[in-house]
Amino acid sequence: MNREFCMTITNPDGIDNVHRKLQKSLTRSEGLRLSLLCLANMTGSLLVLAPALLCLAAGTGALHFGEQLNGPLDWFLFELLIVGALFCGVVAVDLLFTRPGPDNGVAVTRAQSPELFAMLERRLSHFRLENINRIYLDDGADIQIFSSPRWLLPFAHKRRLHIGTALLFFLSPVQFRLALAGAVSAYTTTRRSKHGSLAQSQFDWKKIFEAINARNSISSKILRIPLGWIAALIVLLGKGLEHHNRQMQYRWLQENTDERSVSDLLAGRIVASRYLEEQYWPTIMKSAEICAEPVVHPFGHFEILLPGNLQVADARRWLLTAQASSLELRDLLAELGIDNLKWTGLPSASAFGALFNEPAILEQLDQYWRKQIEPDWNNHHQEYQLKYQRFQRLQKLASRQTLHGRSALSFVDLAAELLDHDQAIKAWQSTWEANHNDAAVCLACGQALLMADAIDSGRKALQRVVQLDPSQAGAVRKMLREYGVTKPSDRQQHTA
Repeated sequence: MNREFCMTITNPDGIDNVHRKLQKSLTRSEGLRLSLLCLANMTGSLLVLAPALLCLAAGTGALHFGEQLNGPLDWFLFELLIVGALFCGVVAVDLLFTRPGPDNGVAVTRAQSPELFAMLERRLSHFRLENINRIYLDDGADIQIFSSPRWLLPFAHKRRLHIGTALLFFLSPVQFRLALAGAVSAYTTTRRSKHGSLAQSQFDWKKIFEAINARNSISSKILRIPLGWIAALIVLLGKGLEHHNRQMQYRWLQENTDERSVSDLLAGRIVASRYLEEQYWPTIMKSAEICAEPVVHPFGHFEILLPGNLQVADARRWLLTAQASSLELRDLLAELGIDNLKWTGLPSASAFGALFNEPAILEQLDQYWRKQIEPDWNNHHQEYQLKYQRFQRLQKLASRQTLHGRSALSFVDLAAELLDHDQAIKAWQSTWEANHNDAAVCLACGQALLMADAIDSGRKALQRVVQLDPSQAGAVRKMLREYGVTKPSDRQQHTA
């Protein structure tokens, strides 16, 4: 039996089997998962407190030996304890002055939005919840109350409300009041539940590990790896609790309002999130290809750009994709009894206009965003410029001679990023025709042509791949099936 166990843990397939069995056990047994979550929290807390406890123990031992030094061994132990106490004391002091990082976003003052603070205070009073320390506007598309630890321990939290700035332009004032009430209700229910502290712990240890990892001190070097393991384990074990928190938010809304209001609110949040992820932020970051520094105003110009950029067809497609791809969303809709989400369009009067009298907060968000994005912006600009220079050299070389091998493959990849649709198709077409005896180049061009909807040209290039390398036939057939090309007659269908 010992031999079989050793073979199991040394065999990669055996390790995968053990991992799968462990995941099944955790999924089936909620008690086991919660017990492991409690154990991981206690282990992490003891690990953070260990330097202070060891310093106290070593100092007490040194005082004890200092009163009765009778020989060399006593002197050695005394000096060893003194050194240990000093070392642990330095680490403990360093941990004491290490705090979780600042919150993401810009803090809202009462003078900027008295209506928002009054609305929040009414909700807190209704749910008998303590006051929220801060309200932040951030670059997301959600509204949620968070608690973060003041120290490197999952205790003594500070609470703050985070509101996605973009969401305020997708919701009406009535919808925002509902969203705020749902967020306060979900936080209150989670906090008062028997698993509330465990659900909170995954966010706490994320912040604690980020604070440790951001420092380059002796304490971070000692604790970075073990705390990283503990934080990852706690996040894995608490994953289901976060989903439960989201369900509670919309369950309360369903109990206190009608199904149409819940459906419209959920659809607006999804469309806002997808618009930011798939259209708005990629378009903003496109400016980094030309500008060396972030000079755009993504928040100040958001309301102006939104009506022209957002198309109803895109919103419908994002909703269908979200319902088809997200198991969590499907479970939520099934629990709420909602068959299908429909987006009713942008509100005639946005929640932002009702809550903020002056747009000065948007300028603060622009300044904050430019400061945060500057390193990524500079990296993106430099990478693009290097690619552009490389592509120019390849184009100049291609004007004198035919590109082959790695140069041709690099040209194919860069053309997808730096040329418009029609120019890229012509470049890929000419490249594979000039390299009709190179299976790798034909495969790269064929795949790029299919992705660009040049089905006939792409199929020709892939057929050439099979002629040169029959072992690629299976991969080529799979690629063609993904784009709906399964037989020769498809050429006429796509051409038509």
